Amino acid sequence: MTSRLSSERDQKCAVAGIPVPRTVSAPTSAAVGLIKQAGITLAAFISGLSVIFIPVL
Repeated sequence: MTSRLSSERDQKCAVAGIPVPRTVSAPTSAAVGLIKQAGITLAAFISGLSVIFIPVL
């Protein structure tokens, strides 16, 4: 099992209407591309109180 956000999981989040999917690790490059296409923001590298948001650009 991996903590990376895959493109398949990203597609499911977009279809389900989840506005900010999150992951404790790095997303795959395919997942980032789908995030941009879906117009949603990703919360990545979550650790304790620290989080990095990857917005749609």
